Amino acid sequence: MSILPETTPFPEYEDRVEHLCIRSNDDPRCVIGNVFDRVADWIRDALTTPRPKVLVHCGMGVSRSATLVIAYLIRERRVSFKKALDLVIAKRSCVWPNFGFQIRLLRYEDCCRGGLAFPHEEGKSGSWGSTKVTVTRDTRAATTPPSASANTKR
Repeated sequence: MSILPETTPFPEYEDRVEHLCIRSNDDPRCVIGNVFDRVADWIRDALTTPRPKVLVHCGMGVSRSATLVIAYLIRERRVSFKKALDLVIAKRSCVWPNFGFQIRLLRYEDCCRGGLAFPHEEGKSGSWGSTKVTVTRDTRAATTPPSASANTKR
């Protein structure tokens, strides 16, 4: 899974690698919460395969990618924002979602605990350009022959 700004090209992977591409700036005003459920579904599905592996990356590995992993942990592992943040920091000590992302994660935690849908937010423009989050490409390995599935990377 790649979370990159509009100006950065997505990496190219083999056809057998499932790749979810998300356009997002590391801007506190960014409406990244709009993809929390989609990302949590994608990671959950990836982890139910015979050889589960997931790579989530952004430009620096500090804010955007960590935010999406934390959202997954909140929803699927049913942990608090604080616990999820601690788990991610234990694996990568430089992690620190920006303030706006932290607020959205706290709201997401409340929604998940209450069984509510996370409210959709409208994109905003700012000094960093477009802050709208869009999923631009979701390649699936569904066309991979069963004999090759043992070599499929995630």
